[in-house]
Amino acid sequence: MNPKLKNALLPFIPPLLADAYREIRRQNRFAGRYTDWGEALLHSTGYAKETILQRVLDATLLVKNGQAVYERDSVLFEKIEYSWPLLSGLLLAAAKHGGRLRAVDVGGALGSSYYQNKKFISQLKSVRWSVVEQPEFAECGRKFIADRNLRFYADLGRCLKKENPNIVLLSSILPYVEQPFAMIEQIVKSRVPFIVVDRTLFVEKGKERIVIQKVPPEIYDASYPCRIFDRDTFLTAFLKRYELLEEFDSHVGTVIRLDDTRATFKGFMFKVR
Repeated sequence: MNPKLKNALLPFIPPLLADAYREIRRQNRFAGRYTDWGEALLHSTGYAKETILQRVLDATLLVKNGQAVYERDSVLFEKIEYSWPLLSGLLLAAAKHGGRLRAVDVGGALGSSYYQNKKFISQLKSVRWSVVEQPEFAECGRKFIADRNLRFYADLGRCLKKENPNIVLLSSILPYVEQPFAMIEQIVKSRVPFIVVDRTLFVEKGKERIVIQKVPPEIYDASYPCRIFDRDTFLTAFLKRYELLEEFDSHVGTVIRLDDTRATFKGFMFKVR
């Protein structure tokens, strides 16, 4: 085995099984109740971007080179965990546009969802998958991961204008954006044909809240603000220009217990009016 590849593999042997990862994910702690994002930032530790980026890059390269099956949050899996509603949205967008998929994946790391769904979307007539990420991730993606189908941007507006997507993916990104409704408005105004929201937390009752999420050290050591939405306010931001095609559960069986209610992961598929 190539020594460089062997060294890259060592932290991931054996890879975490899907059920073990689900157990780790349940250990994510969501605590507190903060008046605004800035206050929550003061009470969180943040995270070492360089350390996390390197872990994600190592794992993604293994997937890209066929040495691992699937990666999410830098964790390797022995079997792909599909989000079937998300994949349905991708195929629907392609079907409505002559078998051509032009996806913008906001907060898509180094292409996790691209590689997750590659077996299916590679059957399409053409695929153009654009990830919008933090500048460090986008630069790393362009340098080590990009190919003729996969590209990386650090600016959402520039990506939407240049790529003219037929679907936008918002998977586990909106809870971690300081101004998520400004991002939603920017996307909605672009009138992209389809939008899929996946793996997003919603309170079962009450208003949205800002908490701090503590990530288990098995994934990486970090704590940062997280917004847990209320469903009605969230949907209103889309329904001005979009119709709701489908609502679905994400991370089925995972329940987050808060001080006075519970939160669960949900997803939505929208079509432009």
